[in-house]
Amino acid sequence: MSGAPGTTVPTVAVVGATGSIGGELVRLLAADRGAATTGPLRLRLGGRRADALRATAAGLTATASHGRTTVETQECDLWDDRSLAAFCAGADVVVSVAGPTYRVGGRVALAAVAAGAGYVDVGGDDPLLESLARRAPGGPGTPTVVASSGALPGASALLPRHLASLLPQGDSLTAHVGGMESCSATVAEDMLLSLSRGGPDGTPFGTPSAAWFAGEVRQRALEVAPAHRVPGARGPVIGQPFLSAETARLAAALGLRSAQWWNLWPDGHAWSVLSTLPVLLQDPTTSTRDVVGYLCRAAELDVLGRRPWYLMRFRLEHTASGRATVAELRTDSSSLVTALVAARAVRTVLARPRLGAGFAADLLDPAEVVADLESHPRIDLRVGPGDAPVLAPVAAAAPVEEGAL
Repeated sequence: MSGAPGTTVPTVAVVGATGSIGGELVRLLAADRGAATTGPLRLRLGGRRADALRATAAGLTATASHGRTTVETQECDLWDDRSLAAFCAGADVVVSVAGPTYRVGGRVALAAVAAGAGYVDVGGDDPLLESLARRAPGGPGTPTVVASSGALPGASALLPRHLASLLPQGDSLTAHVGGMESCSATVAEDMLLSLSRGGPDGTPFGTPSAAWFAGEVRQRALEVAPAHRVPGARGPVIGQPFLSAETARLAAALGLRSAQWWNLWPDGHAWSVLSTLPVLLQDPTTSTRDVVGYLCRAAELDVLGRRPWYLMRFRLEHTASGRATVAELRTDSSSLVTALVAARAVRTVLARPRLGAGFAADLLDPAEVVADLESHPRIDLRVGPGDAPVLAPVAAAAPVEEGAL
């Protein structure tokens, strides 16, 4: 591989390799760990800062699996067309963990496809695939492009798909996802951008208080739940109902009767900022940069002196029989979950380089993702028979106050 027929060591080029997610990803790829390994790799680390790239490369060289993985660095400015094209040249797979993903859009994907490389993005979502469809229409020989290869979106649909394989008649899904961890400026900005983009055809990534009911999106179906004790969460959490484009797409694909999603927030500083976000965003004296700063500082205050945690809990039930199955994932970092899904996407692209473009939930094997997650020592993933719902649903007709993100 490596861009030329007949060679055997593929090149995986990672832009954003020195960030929190990028660092986790390149360590996974260099260690060659997972349920199904990639074999030898040539890792190309990309970013703006040469010193940070060299430091990351030095750490990888020391821990690479039996010396089979080689590491090189290349400065890359993803906002410069020539720099980006040079970074993608000769790669078999290009991975973007740079962000904010809704600002980057399809820039890296288009450069990768133009170079003949497969592509993996930890975000991107509908806008990325729509951009590719407009500017790089697919056809025979089109490289594989995997969007939404992260924790959320990504594992957030792959784990429920795995439950559906265990309980095919399941028709009601309840999800609880959230935690207490640091928030980078990139993640905070993506969160704000998702209010206006991320879904299909220029729509927002999702809708607060909405749920899937009787085969369609039901607006104002749920209301914010006050502090609850949720299995796997350290301390009381607030449940904020939110129906994303990914969850609605999943519910339709699985033929679910109902689906409700609850974002979990510790009852602390971050939730205080989020609950007043509409007011902040409408204040002409408050800039987006200010709000990003508020979110990041609030998250730091919440986690100060505490152990970070992240929880993903999905319960799929067959309502007629009461049978249910649950997947519960606990870890100290959502970045690790994102990196594991992205690493599986890389393996998928290397094995099947001409799948076309789609979401990770549709292109990856959920069982393989589950095996990767289960095998990592920092992740506790348990899949088995279900118990009672954690948060009781609120009547679909109940009034709800607008506000929370």
